[in-house]
Amino acid sequence: MGEAYVAFALEHPLHYRLLFSTPLPNPALHPKMMQEAKKAFTLLHEALGHLHGKATSPEALQLDALFVWATVHGLATLLQSAALDHLGLDHALIAEALPNTLARIGQALKPR
Repeated sequence: MGEAYVAFALEHPLHYRLLFSTPLPNPALHPKMMQEAKKAFTLLHEALGHLHGKATSPEALQLDALFVWATVHGLATLLQSAALDHLGLDHALIAEALPNTLARIGQALKPR
């Protein structure tokens, strides 16, 4: 899921910015939009639930889903922008950012 999220941000930078860099419209006027947003978050939450089974509480799974989303979203935003180009980082290092981030997320999400 993380790879798909970052791929979308990199392949569709204008869509990505439109989704996340503009003010959220009034949810009451756009119920379908909010339904789709909840659906996406639920997919992540359920995937984590399958990963951990009943070993983790629903609240902990929601916190983990927020952690994963925030981390992958942050990386996608950085990779989609030109910010990393100005840090003097080697391109091979930047290419390892996504696999490294996903591996670190996997380590962090071991059942509590």
